[in-house]
Amino acid sequence: MPAAFTKEDLAAICDAVGYEIDANSLPPTAQMRAGILARIDERDDDATNEIGRAFRKGELEAIADALSE
Repeated sequence: MPAAFTKEDLAAICDAVGYEIDANSLPPTAQMRAGILARIDERDDDATNEIGRAFRKGELEAIADALSE
């Protein structure tokens, strides 16, 4: 079962990896997921492209690695 993140969870991860969002008007979750992955170099395309799925295991591991640095 994929890990479920709330918008607030994703916003906190965005902040931790340096992906700037407007905290007063959170963007769609898919946009935040894409931005997080782009920020940690797990995506080659534009960070504004949305990811309409949950993070994959490898992506979660890459996020954890980025946060532990």
